[in-house]
Amino acid sequence: MALSAAAQVQPPLLTGEFNHKIDSKGRLVLPSGFRSSYSGGGHLQVWQGTHLTLFTDAGYRIWAADTRQRLIDRGEMTGASLQTAIRKLARAAERVTPDAQGRFIVPPRFRGLAPLNTEVVVLGMFDRIEIWLPEALADEDPSSEVDLAMLQDDYESHHR
Repeated sequence: MALSAAAQVQPPLLTGEFNHKIDSKGRLVLPSGFRSSYSGGGHLQVWQGTHLTLFTDAGYRIWAADTRQRLIDRGEMTGASLQTAIRKLARAAERVTPDAQGRFIVPPRFRGLAPLNTEVVVLGMFDRIEIWLPEALADEDPSSEVDLAMLQDDYESHHR
C-alpha cells in the first residue's frame, strides 16, 4: 500500500531514551532507530545552556525559519540588530554528518556539555534528539514533572 503525499513528507518521530558514550575521539554513536533520520547529517547546538540538541536538516530549517520570523514579528529588531541576531543563531549551530556506523564527531566547542570518554543520555524529542550528561538530566526541575498517566487519560477522553 502506497503512502499518501502528506504521509511521505511527515518528519520522523524521534522517541526513547538511550545510554551512549562519547568516545576518546569525540564520536557519539546515534541510536540505531535514529540513524535513518540523520543519514544526510544534522545541526548540533547547545540548547538552553544545559545540553546539546541535534536537529535533522529539515527540522533545523523549520526551527531557523520560525525563529527568524518570530524575531521579525516582535518588531523589536530591524536592520543591523536583526542581522546580528540572525548571525548569532546561525553561528550557534554546527553541521555534523554521521559515518557509515552512525557515529558523528562532537565538535570541540561543544565538549563542555559532552566531554571525551563520557557517558551521555540520548533522548528522542519528537523532532530532534537531546544529548545530556546524566547528572545534568537528573538535576532537571522536579517540580516540572508531568503526570504521564494524566496526559494519557486526557487523550483518551478527547479521542473516543
